[in-house]
Amino acid sequence: MDASPYVNGIESRLKDRYATVSALGAAGYVPESGEHIRVLRWNQQKGLATDASSLLIPIELFIPKAKLRDKEYGKHVLVVWLRDQDFGLLDKLLTHLDETFKKNLPQIEPVYNVLGPRSSATLSAMLKELQNIQSSPLANPPFSTIKHIKFHSPWATAEDTFLLDYLPSPPGLHSGTQQAKKTVGELFKYPRIEFVRTIKTDAKLAEELIQELRRRRIDLKPWFEANKVVSENGVQ
Repeated sequence: MDASPYVNGIESRLKDRYATVSALGAAGYVPESGEHIRVLRWNQQKGLATDASSLLIPIELFIPKAKLRDKEYGKHVLVVWLRDQDFGLLDKLLTHLDETFKKNLPQIEPVYNVLGPRSSATLSAMLKELQNIQSSPLANPPFSTIKHIKFHSPWATAEDTFLLDYLPSPPGLHSGTQQAKKTVGELFKYPRIEFVRTIKTDAKLAEELIQELRRRRIDLKPWFEANKVVSENGVQ
């Protein structure tokens, strides 16, 4: 979530929570407490409970209604609100939650779905980390101890070329060759992560906009050619 203290950040958090609670309500889930949001104190360093090592994370528990409890998907849903600047700690946090759930009797086998990353910049940072990890054949991929993790990204709209800082190799090129460069999907595939964009990229939006202008008989090609000539001649 956007943890900015400014008006835009506050409005974004309210919208995100309203959308999440509304979607869960429509799916048949009710909050464990409709008046409070609980806070998880996570000590990142085991055995050392200090303010510097502790992270306060808002959480909400949603319970399925009676009609869903006999269904396979009628399980409790725990919503964890992680700040965008703490997104790099997601691997450690999920591992901590996984270990905690295993101590429960009966044991809980969680399935993780992540709404994020919050921005294209955060997604680009994740991809660079994956590139560094996969460059070493002996490196352990992130989320290696977590099963069934899926990312849903409704915010990251940058094209793959901008996210990766290179042009991905065309389909059919052998991944073992030096010329082959992995796509975003291939980078996520190695650590068994499923990444789903729920929004189209900026490039797709621009393409559809140009198509719509053409349907309205507005051709941008002469404008681009005119500006290209002006730029080449150095005329301001």
